[in-house]
Amino acid sequence: MTTEGQMTDDRGGDQYLPPPPPAQRRVGPYEASLLANRERAERAARQRLTRRRRTLVAAGAAATAVLAAAALGAWTWLDRPGSGTMAGVAPVATAQSHVDHGCPTPPMLTVAVPEALGTTFSDLVHGFQALPDAPCASFTVMPRASSTVAQSLAGPVRPDAWVTDAALWLDQANHRAGLGLAADEPFATSRVVLAARTDVTPRAAVSWAELAAGEIPITLPDPATSTAGLFALAAASGRWSSAQLRQVAARSRQLAPGASALGLLDDPHKDAAAPVAEPELAAYNAANPSAQLTAVVPSEGAVAPLEYSFVPVADGTVASKVLRSLADYLGSDAARAVIARHGFSAPGAAVSPAPPTPAAAGALREEWADVDPAPRAVVALDVSASSLSRLDGETILDCQAESTQLAVASLPDRSSVALWYFAQHLGPRGEDHRVVADSAPLTAPAQIHTIARGLGGMSEVAGGDRGLYDTIVAARQAAAATAVAGRPGTAVIVTTGPNDDDVSASLTAVTSAVAKADPAKPVQLVIIGIGTKPDGAVLTEIAKAGRGQYVAVTTREELTAALTRALSGPT
Repeated sequence: MTTEGQMTDDRGGDQYLPPPPPAQRRVGPYEASLLANRERAERAARQRLTRRRRTLVAAGAAATAVLAAAALGAWTWLDRPGSGTMAGVAPVATAQSHVDHGCPTPPMLTVAVPEALGTTFSDLVHGFQALPDAPCASFTVMPRASSTVAQSLAGPVRPDAWVTDAALWLDQANHRAGLGLAADEPFATSRVVLAARTDVTPRAAVSWAELAAGEIPITLPDPATSTAGLFALAAASGRWSSAQLRQVAARSRQLAPGASALGLLDDPHKDAAAPVAEPELAAYNAANPSAQLTAVVPSEGAVAPLEYSFVPVADGTVASKVLRSLADYLGSDAARAVIARHGFSAPGAAVSPAPPTPAAAGALREEWADVDPAPRAVVALDVSASSLSRLDGETILDCQAESTQLAVASLPDRSSVALWYFAQHLGPRGEDHRVVADSAPLTAPAQIHTIARGLGGMSEVAGGDRGLYDTIVAARQAAAATAVAGRPGTAVIVTTGPNDDDVSASLTAVTSAVAKADPAKPVQLVIIGIGTKPDGAVLTEIAKAGRGQYVAVTTREELTAALTRALSGPT
């Protein structure tokens, strides 16, 4: 995993230089000891960060029954909690590690791949490592949507390499992150088909009008974050009226990280078909012989196929050589055999139909945003002294930065996000919060860079007490100001402990303030407490008063999942 320090202004956007902590603030013995050890601890944590194997699972997956067969590799098949309406089980992708035991200190490289390709790419890495002349290296294959990777590359934590399922995401990443990454020629392709329940699909070909009208109701994974959803929307473009597009949008949802669009088919009264990669459907049917899904093809307007290309990201000498060798292997006959065994195809001479251009894809996402407004959120991160405590081998501060980066990256790019720090008296007028990035769409490169620099600069202001109550009230008010018709604003406050500002609002006052709701400007309030220090009973009381929720987390993975759910907004 490649990490960056604070970015300079050569990547675009206004330079952000976090101001120092307020002067003349009393530093107690506990905080002094934390600050004294911070530099050493953070250095060690960042070294471990390059070796950490990342596993990002969908919400609720930990409580479900794992039904995986060994042949399914990185696809973990999970019962959908509480559905009871889908006879089969839908997959959730998990990370897979491939450790090279043939050398004493192999470099640890992370490759982000689309969820549907996870098993296949893991087998490709295994074949590569088995070559007699393979370079010494260990890999973690990390399932992550191409849109999420594209949106996260400006942040402080990056994969060492990336497999994208459409060239438009690389174009977006290079434009918004100010990068010059280049992809190899595609090494695999797959058709996008509409997976459908057999009880509502008596024939193999249906019209897009039927899919929209509800006869065979289609649900799309959010086209702003799902390549299959975007390509299906492109195929249907011009064949759906505005009213039909709204009907489809009302049924559609954003996928949880690692989740398959097959999991959308859990309500027989609402969902009957969803676009997926064809090998994904084949793997599902192989695992569910008594609950088969069928592939339907629209009678007009075929969906463009997915094309998988390898993109080296790391620029270190050793990493670059290893990744170049892996890229060469992906074009070999041995790799093609692995690809074919998993149901993917080697790239042909021409792709038909052609995928949407970046400009066309942008127009489609704008059209979608008109009927399904993207989330608007204010995120307030705790930078008080206790954020320097440890969680999963690194500071809570670093856990917050990485989890926020991934959660923001998973959002549709039309989303608007504001980033705050909070502790005590951080603001220019003595407020307990400091606005690091004002609310603005993630389509703006300057906003991506400002958030990335803010997440990378949290340690510069860490310390002090925690003005939690005033921050909750202020964040909720700011979120209300961003709410639009059809999409409530969201205020997410991440805390490492209780309120310890003696001159802040009282519990009664903050509860009363968040209970005041303007129906025209609804707000979803989510308070996330890390570890054992937050007072869960008190924060639950505040969250319920604001018609929101309190979520307790104890690991970095739980924090990432909680932030992702919260930022996605009400569903």
